[in-house]
Amino acid sequence: MNLPPRLLKMGDIMPAARTIADIGSDHGLFSVWSIENNMANKIIAVDISEPSLKKTKDIAKQRGLHEKIECRVGDGLAPLGDNEVNGIVIAGLGEITITEIIEADIEKARNADWILLQPTRGAGKIRRFLANNGFSIKDEALAKDGDRYYQTILASKGLTVVSGDPFYYEFGIMLLNNEDPLLERYIGNKIETILKEIDTLELGTSEDAIKRKEELKELIRRYEGLLEWI
Repeated sequence: MNLPPRLLKMGDIMPAARTIADIGSDHGLFSVWSIENNMANKIIAVDISEPSLKKTKDIAKQRGLHEKIECRVGDGLAPLGDNEVNGIVIAGLGEITITEIIEADIEKARNADWILLQPTRGAGKIRRFLANNGFSIKDEALAKDGDRYYQTILASKGLTVVSGDPFYYEFGIMLLNNEDPLLERYIGNKIETILKEIDTLELGTSEDAIKRKEELKELIRRYEGLLEWI
């Protein structure tokens, strides 16, 4: 099965597990890929939308995997039993939704061997949430899908040093440690985005606008400092 680049990257850093929950499975592509590539013996595909979950049911049946991919309608981790799964995958959702899903059933997340997260945005807030809620980041990777970059975070129960520096969370230090091949382009993209925001503030003379411009300029200096290490 062919997967889009962002889902392939998830597969690259996902550990194999006996039973994996695919939360917000929607089209079911990652569930099917996980079974067909021997990454799991069983998938529990969960989606709050029954019509969306039907896509997973249909593709599982088409590929003869309906006995290995169980579909459950429900919100977040609620349809899962305690200690029922070894791994949890949550992707294709924003940072607020992802953190709310984990927080609502945090012991289920902590009891899993690992959780694999790929937010559509707000990876920094995800990292801060993990650090403040008893999770340790084990691996990270970048993917480029179309014009967008996606950060994938693998975490498990454990201690993380909580930093007061927001930059610590916005930029995954493991991306640097792993010498991620997309890292230089990703940082360049971040700098371009920040420069565009500065341009929109150039005519602003309020105290808030001036303060924000200085914060953004400092952020650029820090990203440029990272580029010197690559």
